[in-house]
Amino acid sequence: MYEENQAWLLLWRTPGIGSRTFSHLLSVVGAPTEVLLGTPADWRQWGLSQRSINYLTNPD
Repeated sequence: MYEENQAWLLLWRTPGIGSRTFSHLLSVVGAPTEVLLGTPADWRQWGLSQRSINYLTNPD
């Protein structure tokens, strides 16, 4: 589980997630930690690209 600050940073540095996508995710899901609890199917449904999904599946 990620702490709130870690979740914000991870999402901000995810390839393919810019300010619009970030805002969209927050409006749909609510919090960065909740986004990271999602599954690849959730992320796809929320509009993330495959590039973003690949990164979130295995972040640096």
